[in-house]
Amino acid sequence: MTKKATSMFDVQQLRETRALAAACANADDASLWRWFSALMDSGKIRWCLASEG
Repeated sequence: MTKKATSMFDVQQLRETRALAAACANADDASLWRWFSALMDSGKIRWCLASEG
């Protein structure tokens, strides 16, 4: 391969790796949010805003 072709391959591989990492992070975030929401809905935890601390 030429240097340019190798460089383009590296960029494509980087894009694919970043997309996979983003998909994994989104899946983890969704899983955590479902867990948190289930606890909120069941009343096992409460969320309140306080003006201090």
